[in-house]
Amino acid sequence: MTIRKDGGRLKATVRGSRLGHVPVHGYNWVSLHQHKDRVGAEPGRHWSGPLAPPPDEARGFWTAVAHMAPGLVRDFSAERLTLIAPREDSWAVVGPDGDVEEVGARPVWDEVCEVYARWERAGRPQEYRLEVAADGRQYVTAGAGAAVLAWELPTPAGSVDGSEGGTR
Repeated sequence: MTIRKDGGRLKATVRGSRLGHVPVHGYNWVSLHQHKDRVGAEPGRHWSGPLAPPPDEARGFWTAVAHMAPGLVRDFSAERLTLIAPREDSWAVVGPDGDVEEVGARPVWDEVCEVYARWERAGRPQEYRLEVAADGRQYVTAGAGAAVLAWELPTPAGSVDGSEGGTR
């Protein structure tokens, strides 16, 4: 990560790691263990999705999914791509040909496909710009104009809010 100060804002470049970027601050850790035995055992909706699972090497994509479809947990031990939304008691299992099985009310794979479409329009970024404003708000962006892929990160508790000595 490269960091510099520009006009009162800190700027950095964010790149996903081997397992993608995992948003830690501001997110509650969730567990997939209570769902592992149920995935595959409970009947779900079967359909042919518009997208086969993107490769793990598409780290910029998985970084965007972690932030733009929050609360999803990936089961890396599963044979097929398995994404679980524990809070909503929902999941999607996707085969290499795009065959999807979904269980629960949350449309997990639809959300992932929407992030993928936005990631594609932004030029398939593998790195993002991170800007930290003087008030502590953090923005992550890639692309520009109508093709921009962007999100605001949760403000860390206790960060400066822009007033002298103030905190949130």
